[in-house]
Amino acid sequence: MLGSFAPRVGRYGRFLAWLVSDGLWTFRWRAGASIAAEGLGAGLELAAVALAFLYARALATGQPLQAVGRSWEARGSPSLLVATSAAVGVLLLGSAAGRHLGRLGILRVRRDYAEVCTQRVLESPAARGPDPLPLRQLQRAARSGAMYCGRIVHIVLKGVVPLLLLVASVAVLAYLQPWLTAGLGALAGLALVFLYRVNVRAVARSRQVEEESGPSARELRDRLADLRSGEEVAPVAAWPHTRRWLDATIGRVRSVSDGELVANTALAVILASLLGVLAYRAMARQGGWEAIVVYLIGLRYALVSFRGAARTLTSFNRFYPQARHYLDVVSGRSGGPEAPGGTDDNPDDDDLDDD
Repeated sequence: MLGSFAPRVGRYGRFLAWLVSDGLWTFRWRAGASIAAEGLGAGLELAAVALAFLYARALATGQPLQAVGRSWEARGSPSLLVATSAAVGVLLLGSAAGRHLGRLGILRVRRDYAEVCTQRVLESPAARGPDPLPLRQLQRAARSGAMYCGRIVHIVLKGVVPLLLLVASVAVLAYLQPWLTAGLGALAGLALVFLYRVNVRAVARSRQVEEESGPSARELRDRLADLRSGEEVAPVAAWPHTRRWLDATIGRVRSVSDGELVANTALAVILASLLGVLAYRAMARQGGWEAIVVYLIGLRYALVSFRGAARTLTSFNRFYPQARHYLDVVSGRSGGPEAPGGTDDNPDDDDLDDD
């Protein structure tokens, strides 16, 4: 399975290059503004956490809090408590608003790009050429295929901020504890191996959903016809295509949970290892507990971002085969009756799960 890693990455790279040049570049201003709004929300959240941490440290140590050229005694200043609480609240409200606006913008890009993809099918050789595809296949490419491309753009845009946060937090952690961060990075790298296997299974399940969708629809139609003609109909559990389609559909949904299991397991191992190492160092030096708190805060953002990036990768692989098939159809490289989503009896039933 790992032997196909390099060719698979090459195919993904070519597809992403097309996606960036076609979808993201077309809506670059709106996509950029959405990412900036969501990034601003993440930055305001970090500022709120930092402010709360500084105030809590001032309360714990009794040292005055220095800001804007003035000094306040945290333990004896109700006005500082009110001001800090209000500032944290405003920052978190701003964070929520920024994230919400960013996600609304990303959803708008998803919708508009799906519209562009539908229009492209109508103008493609598959629809207007001398040897056009059957109407059912064109309908599927223009509807479901276009929506899958919109989904992929949505997934990629949603993953930008977690990826940037992951890079920034890892850089901060490496600055604070370079050798410890390198060891934790090795553990995260091991988790990526298992995450890759989860993503390979997600692609396989997604292809199986498409392959079994048409046969399972015909199987259901045939059983209903038998029922109307008065024949005995076997239980649904004995219908082979329906069983495989259901298993593949649930397996595609399960792939996200499997990816989160890998990320959460890595999180548990990394946190346990980190706490043991830092606590041992602090006890040996009779101090340095603040360094543990600072590192744990940074690690929290790194691990949450790692989990978000893992979910993005798994979601991308769930819908990659359908979006890739759309690209093959509009570029004239595919569209035969055996292609995923290409049978006339294949219904538009692929929106049973979301990203």
